Amino acid sequence: MREGDVWEAARGIMQAFNAAAAKFVKEIDGEVELWAASRDWFLEEWGRDTFICLPGLLLATGRYDQAKKSFCVLLPMSKTDYS
Repeated sequence: MREGDVWEAARGIMQAFNAAAAKFVKEIDGEVELWAASRDWFLEEWGRDTFICLPGLLLATGRYDQAKKSFCVLLPMSKTDYS
């Protein structure tokens, strides 16, 4: 990296962020699972934890299809009527 090349530094940071985020995102049998805090303790996804980490793990890293899959799985379990 050349001294003063801020864009090269930013790309390196984003690559490191994407690599770290990928360790928390699993696709198993066509379903997206976010292995955040709840997964380690309860061996299942919790909607609250999924939606807390979803912006950083899926949206910020450009994983929009996986974010959509997470919404499609968890929203039907919601007690709120969206109609």
